[in-house]
Amino acid sequence: MNKIITGTVISANGKFSFSGLYDAKGYPVSISLEKSDDDIILAVVKEPEEHKKDKPSDCGISEEEIDRTCQTHDNCDDCPLFEHCMEEYADE
Repeated sequence: MNKIITGTVISANGKFSFSGLYDAKGYPVSISLEKSDDDIILAVVKEPEEHKKDKPSDCGISEEEIDRTCQTHDNCDDCPLFEHCMEEYADE
């Protein structure tokens, strides 16, 4: 899972939304930031239940590390990432 660092300057009242983001468990969320004269409100909203199947598969390591691990094993059955690969390529 990639970390995203971004910044914005809000000089006027309004609402700003960010989509295409995921929580720590990999579920899709939307982020809304709303500024008024009195407040600033930050909301993180989970996407509806039907999108939970879109959860990305993440075993906690980068694609480069996955490739390196796979290349060191002659047989996929012996690879510690076997379960991850089976989930990743189940639709193919």
